[in-house]
Amino acid sequence: MNPFVHITEEKLQDILKPFAHMRICIVHGKKSYAACGAAALFKAVCSKLHIHVFEHEDFSVNPKWEEVCPILVKLREFKPTLFIAVGGG
Repeated sequence: MNPFVHITEEKLQDILKPFAHMRICIVHGKKSYAACGAAALFKAVCSKLHIHVFEHEDFSVNPKWEEVCPILVKLREFKPTLFIAVGGG
């Protein structure tokens, strides 16, 4: 089984279309998000759909509660409709 999901811009746009003009949160790796092409893909689609994006990439491999709490405060203020995690092991 292939552990990677390959998605086209058209498919991602179809998936995110119900969230047009809304807010989403994307959590991702520091380098892998751009290296795999996901950053460019999400940027293009979210721009087309007028989706406001909050991104976070500064987690350690196994984040501790103290690391997550400040992000929760920011998320409460941003109020995302959708939460997306890209990458991970």
